[in-house]
Amino acid sequence: IFTDCTGLVQSCALLKLELAEAQREAMLALGVRHSGRFQAGEDIELLSFLAQIAAHQLDRYLADLSV
Repeated sequence: IFTDCTGLVQSCALLKLELAEAQREAMLALGVRHSGRFQAGEDIELLSFLAQIAAHQLDRYLADLSV
């Protein structure tokens, strides 16, 4: 996922984006250089909210492109 930054990314969060209008799924990958910044079960609500907002905006953008 972090092809050009493989040696730099020590901790990451992967967020699944469901794009209903575009009938697709996507992924938002967040990576940081310090280990332990993203831990399982930590701030799930905040990351889920971020994923929903990103999915909504991306879905609207893709829908506008197809018009």
